[in-house]
Amino acid sequence: MKPLTASYKFEAIGTQWELATHNPLGSQTKQLIAQCIEDFDFAYSRFRPDSLVSQLHKQPLDGVSFPDSIKPIYDIYQQLEILSDGKINPLVGTRLDELGYGQDYTLRPKSTLSKIPLFTQTSNLQNNHLKLSQPLILDIGAVGKGLLVDNICKIVANYNQSFIVDGSGDIYIRTDEAQIIGLENPLDTSKVIGTVSITDLSICASANNRRIWNNYQHIIDATNMDNNCNIVATWAITSSTFLADALSTALFFVPPDKLMKHFGNFNYVTIDKDQNIAHNINKIGEIFV
Repeated sequence: MKPLTASYKFEAIGTQWELATHNPLGSQTKQLIAQCIEDFDFAYSRFRPDSLVSQLHKQPLDGVSFPDSIKPIYDIYQQLEILSDGKINPLVGTRLDELGYGQDYTLRPKSTLSKIPLFTQTSNLQNNHLKLSQPLILDIGAVGKGLLVDNICKIVANYNQSFIVDGSGDIYIRTDEAQIIGLENPLDTSKVIGTVSITDLSICASANNRRIWNNYQHIIDATNMDNNCNIVATWAITSSTFLADALSTALFFVPPDKLMKHFGNFNYVTIDKDQNIAHNINKIGEIFV
């Protein structure tokens, strides 16, 4: 097997990405990737005042027409909100903005915070045209990076049979030989709690030791706006990075068996504050502690 010796590093949606391929990417491929990132950012960034998400906030009743990707995003958030009893809700973007994690990035909470209504009761999607019943900010952080990984994979697959797309923790691997991935210990990031060996699969990780400000972190229970989750880190492994990303967030609030009844079997690892680890990766990896 020819090794993946070519590397292309770039920034997308506020974090560092890396592509590993057999041969260096050509200028056309890089341009296609750059345009893919720009299109995604223009549609779904809540940090851009000109994005479709920002336009929706300004004109919720009239609504905004989104690209085709809005349909799977809308559908999975409807499902996750029901499965999590309202804890997972893309309208939590409103609360993140009020806590200072918004366009101006003040990181200073406002004096008054809004109550976030249920997405299933507040939103309406018809032919990719999304409307809201009141001014709210959409945040697709639970699925967005995974979706962008999949979109970039479609571009790279046209030019490379084997590749790895690493979206800073959301990873898709297509290689002849399985790749060993370490599972970072959220309580000591210099160590790993185990490894998995995968190919032709996606692995997504989520942890509440990332994106912390003023004792807040980005994983928030939308029903009570509490971010004091018992689970501190999760990993989900599926054939779709979009789904793996969604499941890695859902595992903070929904038991794995409940998710599997709805989405089908997938591999997972969770670790809680007391360092208790739950997993089903015996066939593809191992846990060290």
